[in-house]
Amino acid sequence: MLENGEQPTHIHPTSGENKRSTDFFGYPYKWYWKRIRSVVVGLILFEIVVSVLLVSGVAGESLQTGIQIVTLPIEILLFILIAWKTRDGQGIPWRRAAAVGIMAGAILGVSMAVVKLFVLRQHWTLFNLFTEPIFTALAGALICSATAILINKILASKKSSTKI
Repeated sequence: MLENGEQPTHIHPTSGENKRSTDFFGYPYKWYWKRIRSVVVGLILFEIVVSVLLVSGVAGESLQTGIQIVTLPIEILLFILIAWKTRDGQGIPWRRAAAVGIMAGAILGVSMAVVKLFVLRQHWTLFNLFTEPIFTALAGALICSATAILINKILASKKSSTKI
C-alpha cells in the first residue's frame, strides 16, 4: 500500500489511461527515495568527513585504522535501518528490501567513489568508480534482504506464539 492507504495501480502501456504508474515492485521510485533519502545523505556526509580526516593527516596512523574499522559497522547498521524503513503491516518483503538496498548502495557507492577520486587523486580511483557502486549495491541488497527475512521470521514466531 502507498501513503494514505491507497493501492498501487498498474497502467498498461497502450491503454492510455491516466492512472498512477508503479515502477518497481508495485511502488513508485519516489516511495523508495522517501525511505532512503535521510539515511543515504547522512552516510554520504559521514564518508566525506572520514575521507577528509584520513587524507588531511589529522588522524594519526592508529586512529586512521580505527576510523576505517568503525565505518563498516555503521554502514551495516544503516542498511539495516533502511530495510526497517520499508516495512508495512505484514512485515518487510525481502524483494522490496533488496531493491532498496540496491538503490541505496548504488547511490552510496557512486558518492564514495567520487569522494575518493577527488580526495585521494590516485589512478586506481578511476577503476573504483565502476567497482565501488556495484559492490556497495550488492552488499546493500544482501544486508537489507537478510534483515527483512530475519524480521519476518521474528514477527511470524511472535504471531504463532500469541495464537497458542
